[in-house]
Amino acid sequence: MCSNPTYTSKSQCQNHSATWLAGVWTSNPGSWTPATWTPATFTAYVWTPGTWTPAAHNTWNGCVVDRGYPASPSTLGGLSGPDTTYNFDTTSDPPDPVTPRYSSLYAAEQYGSCPQGVKPLSYDWTGMNTLVNNMSPAGNTNQGIGLQIGWLSLVGGGPFPVVPKDPLYQYTDVIILLTDGLNTQNRWSTTQSDIDDREAMTCANIKAANVDLYTIQVNTGGDPTSTLLQNCASSTDKFYLLTSADQMTATFNTIGTNLTKLRVAQ
Repeated sequence: MCSNPTYTSKSQCQNHSATWLAGVWTSNPGSWTPATWTPATFTAYVWTPGTWTPAAHNTWNGCVVDRGYPASPSTLGGLSGPDTTYNFDTTSDPPDPVTPRYSSLYAAEQYGSCPQGVKPLSYDWTGMNTLVNNMSPAGNTNQGIGLQIGWLSLVGGGPFPVVPKDPLYQYTDVIILLTDGLNTQNRWSTTQSDIDDREAMTCANIKAANVDLYTIQVNTGGDPTSTLLQNCASSTDKFYLLTSADQMTATFNTIGTNLTKLRVAQ
């Protein structure tokens, strides 16, 4: 109701300096009952903190991912992706939990397709045969982490013991990289070119460390010949393209024969 009865709406009443009163109007016999305001009572929301229960570590199947930062920005200063300063995913530097350089550590991952556990270098041929025989193809292909961990196992560090060497003997360090597929996934990407670029850095670092690098592509699925593996090998004769799994035995025999050739020097 307006204090100036000439105006019948709130906007007209207020625009003409009158007062609009809230309430109930009874038309017959014509009386105004003003409204009564009752303030509401606000009850604050009460938060009951939850209980954090960490997952049991004994459920971890042993899988790890490439060294570096998470695939999405983390709490470590918003860092993500490969560490492009130290490039630990491409080196044989041991993990360093003390400094700490978080990108040097292997992050745990609960992959559904987790391969056999890595075996350090040893003379346990029976155990090695059992390990190889228990392998089966599953999941995507990440050549890069296999190559990097293989190199770390060769020089020692982290979970791998340092290989004892006789200082009076000249050794030849050798890595044989065998793959049945092209790169399809690493910690950060499913784009082959991105994964290949990181692996190419590992290959260059291995060869710069005077390690002989053999690469074998077992191509039974009609994939293109891997330019990455060709360039990764220490020389053109150390790249092998196989079209049948049956050729692997002969290939390893050939490599073994080349490695055991004796040389007479004056």
